[in-house]
Parts: sequence; structure tokens; C-alpha cells
Amino acid sequence: MKLSKLYSNKAFHNTEFNLGLNVIIADVKAKENDKSSHSIGKTKFIKILDFLLLKKLSGVDTPSKYFLTSTKDIETNVLKFNGYEFYLEIILNSNQYLTIKRTVADSSRVSLKLSASSISDFEIPNSWDFENITIDAAKEKLNEYLNFDYIKANPELDYRDLISYSLRVPDDGDYADLFKLSKFKGGESKWKTFMFSLLGFDSSSVADKYKIEDEIKQKNRVISEQEEGFNIKSNQKDEVEGFIQVLTKAKRDKIQELDGLNFYNQDNKVIVELVDEIETKIGELNKHSYNLLFEIKKITESLKSDFSFDFELIKEVFGEVQLHFPDQLAKSYEDLIEFNKQITVERRDLLKETLLKKTEKLRDVKLSLLSLNKEKEKFREVIQDNSIIKKLKEYQNELIGLEHEITRHEAQLDSIRIIESKKSEIDGLSDELRVAVQKLSAIIDNTSSNPKYIRVRNYFSEFAQAILNYPAIISISKNSNNNVEYGYRVGETKKGDGNTYRKMLCVAFDLAILAEYSSESYFKFVYHDDVFSNQENKIRIRFLKLIREYCTKYNIQYILSIIKDDLPRDENDEPIMFTKEEIIMELHDKDDCGKLFKTSF
Repeated sequence: MKLSKLYSNKAFHNTEFNLGLNVIIADVKAKENDKSSHSIGKTKFIKILDFLLLKKLSGVDTPSKYFLTSTKDIETNVLKFNGYEFYLEIILNSNQYLTIKRTVADSSRVSLKLSASSISDFEIPNSWDFENITIDAAKEKLNEYLNFDYIKANPELDYRDLISYSLRVPDDGDYADLFKLSKFKGGESKWKTFMFSLLGFDSSSVADKYKIEDEIKQKNRVISEQEEGFNIKSNQKDEVEGFIQVLTKAKRDKIQELDGLNFYNQDNKVIVELVDEIETKIGELNKHSYNLLFEIKKITESLKSDFSFDFELIKEVFGEVQLHFPDQLAKSYEDLIEFNKQITVERRDLLKETLLKKTEKLRDVKLSLLSLNKEKEKFREVIQDNSIIKKLKEYQNELIGLEHEITRHEAQLDSIRIIESKKSEIDGLSDELRVAVQKLSAIIDNTSSNPKYIRVRNYFSEFAQAILNYPAIISISKNSNNNVEYGYRVGETKKGDGNTYRKMLCVAFDLAILAEYSSESYFKFVYHDDVFSNQENKIRIRFLKLIREYCTKYNIQYILSIIKDDLPRDENDEPIMFTKEEIIMELHDKDDCGKLFKTSF
């Protein structure tokens, strides 16, 4: 993918790019502290390009801070770029042309137009294939149009993860490190995994290690939260279970006491009615008891009396009145006496049995009376005792306290179970981590088996030598945390530690990546802002020579911006000028016409 045109519907230095070397020259005469030298637009041009390649406005570049959406006119206090629309035409690796439209008024919406050929001059398309779609949808479509081989092999990424290495700006700190860019979205694990795959290694070894470490960190975080939140350690499990057992027993006892108090705390009217009912039952039982006592007395008396019949006395009476007492009559009397004796025995047995039953029934009645009298007295105490409510509340509060303590200890027990589970999971993950570290170590210890990495390193060394005239290498190692570490070195000197040399090493690294991927569907352009600043003249000359050769050899579009005073000079101290075809834009601070937006702000 290369750049074709960047233009606007309003005052702007519309730009058409070359397929090879592209130069933006800024002629700044004003002193550095002179306001007229500000906002000439050299660096803003690359930021607009990034804007049209669908950079999201977030972080330090939120709409309220981004210069396009926040800059106001000094006199009117109105947003300076209201009504601005920007268009970027790019050349896809399929040789088709894609125009991207993004406005300042609604920077979250994007329009896309695919064409077989480039537009004429800087015309605005009349129609769009996708109009005013969300920026996320537009990024997804652009990812499809670009169709990068690297992204197809790494579908978890998109072209925005790669673009930062084709757009380096000193104001963003992009020359601070060859490998890590501050604007790369994602933490250490993402960019190190990304870089590992970009250099041709199996990135799963890096990704797996970070993933396992993240899981272990999350589980350790859960353990810490549980221990701190519940003030507990996993070795206190038996202690907590003991507290729960003791408190549960105390709760059961308290519930029994509370149930008793609740029973006695019924409505007094109901209790009075219950007392009346009990007294009625007592009266009935007393009457029943009296009757039983009377019956028992009669039976007892009956048992004491025996059957008596004096036959001799009868005969004597008959003799006194001189009446004859026949033998047959005597025989009948004797039979009657015998019969009555038999009846008396049977009657006594029946009376004894009845007496036993009556006595048992009397005992039951007396027990019932005893129970009812006690119950009556309790109810009377409730009616007369006003402190029962206070006791009830005290018992309820104590029960609530017990339940709270049980709940707290149960929560601690649940926390201990979670801690134990997480520790067990960590033990398993630790084994997986050892395997991942071994896998990563094996790759790092055998980088010579990776042809892509060897080619990138050779390209880097070749370009660094051509620019700096010093041998330089990039390297991969493991740090103390067994994570991959990316490094570089310039010969046996400390020159690589300085900002000027490091800037050129960043350039060499970007060129090495593009050279390696030049035969694939990938970015075919790179833009380095202010690359000549503070460099030695010899470095500038060598760099310019390399770039011209590089663009032709690898079919790469190279874009650089430069202050006119930083132009390389020949042996006569005359500036070595770029060709007319190479210069795509000339900016100056003589007047507003020389500025990017042809106005000051």
C-alpha cells in the first residue's frame, strides 16, 4: 500500500505523492520563540495523514485536545477547522485506488470509495461505496482492502498495529526506541508478542507465557482480595469451622428460648380468653374429681361389708311363734344363702376392678388439674409481667448477633475455599508456565534457525552501516523475568545511546522491516518526520544516498520532512537540493500562503 493524494475541501496544501522518494521542505526564518514560526504545518501534515488512516481520537488526542477538533480562531473564538473535510487516496497492493473521507465536524464517521484508477486532480467523489459508516466499521473494511499477508497470519491484529512503524514523529517520542512505540495500543505483552511475530518467530510462545502469567496474577489478586477483605488466611479453615459449630449451637438454644418468649408474648386479650377456658376446664375436672372420689368411697365401703344370713336365728323365731318350719323350706333357705354368697364374691371382684379404674381415672384428672393450674399461673404471670417485651427484644438482638457472626464466619469459610481453589489452579498454571518458558528459551537459544529474523537483522546492519558507518545489530534475549527482550548495539561504541544515532537506528529498523516484507502484501511506504535534524552532515549525505537506492531496489515509497537549514551540504558547503520531482511540498513562514492551511493559528 502506498499513498497517492491528500487533499481538503478548504484552504490546504493539497498533495500528490511520488511512488519513490517524497520530500516536504520547510523554510523557517523566524526565531524559535517567535510565534510566527509556529504551526507552519510540517508535523501536522503527518498527523492529518494518520487521522485519515483512521486513528481514533482518544487519550492525549481526544477531540477536545486534537488540533483539528479543538483549535479556535483567536479573534472569533470559533473552531478553526469547522467545515473541513479531508480526503486520502491510497494505492492498494491490488493496484486499485481507495479514497478515504473524514470530516472534522463528525470525526467518528468515515466514507470509502474504491476505484480502478486515480481521481483526476483533487476531485471529490460524487458517490461512495460506504458512506458515513462508523470508524470501527471503516477500519474493518480498510483491513479487508489492504489484505496484508501478515494480518492474515495474525488475525488478532489489524493494520493500525503496524502503522506506527511507518509514521514516526519526534513530537510523539517515536524515535525513543527502535521496537517499542508509546502510541502502540496495548501493554507490554501485546507489543512484545507482535514484535516477535513481525521478526518471524512463533509468537504463541510469548503470548502463552504472558497469558499464563496474567492468569496467575489475577488469581493471586483474588487471593489477596479475599485475605484482605475477609481478614483471613487459608490455614485458619478448622478454626473458622469451629466457630461456626459453636455459634450454630448457641443459635439453636437461643431460638428455643425465643420461641418460648414469643408464645408468652401473645396478645393479652387472647391470653385472658385462654385463662378463662383453662378455668372452665379446671372446674369441670374438679367436679369430675369430686364424683370419682364419692364413687370410690362408696365402692370402698361396699367392699368392707360382708354378706350375713343367720339361719338358726330364723328357726328360733319360728319356734317362738310356734310355727312349724318345714324341711323343704329349710332346704330353700340354704340354697338362697349359698346363692347370695356366690353373688357377693362376684360383686366384690367387680367392685375391685371398678375401684381400680376409678382410681386411675382420678389420678389422670389430678395430673390434668396440676398441668392446667400451672399453665394458668404462667399466663397470669404474662398478663402481670410487663418486662417480657424487653426480654423478647434482648433475645432477638442476641439472635441477630449470632446470625451475623455465623454469616461472617461462613463468608470467611467460603473465602478460604476460594483461596484454596485459586492456589490449586496456580499450582497447575505454574507447571504450564515452566513449559512456556522452556519453549520460549528454546526459540531464543536458536534464533539462527529463523530465516526471516536473520534477513531483518542483516538488512538492519546493512542500512545502519550505510548511514552511520558503524556496524550495528539487533538482538533478542531473555530478561530476569524470562520475558523476551529486544536490544540493539552499534559496534563497540556508546553512540547508540545518543538521540541522534538512535533516531537513525529507528529509521534503519523501519527500512529493514519494509525490505523484508517488500515481496508480500504489506505497507509499501514509510514517513519519517524531521529525520535530518541535529545529524552530522556526513550522516545526512550517506542517508540521502541510501534512501534513493532503497526506494528503487525495494519499491518503497519514502516520505521525509526537513527544515531547509538541515539539508545536507557538499564539499563546498552548498546545500544538496532534492530534485523538483522529489519535493512534494514546500512550506515557509514568510506569510500565511506558505503554511499548511494557508493561515495562521
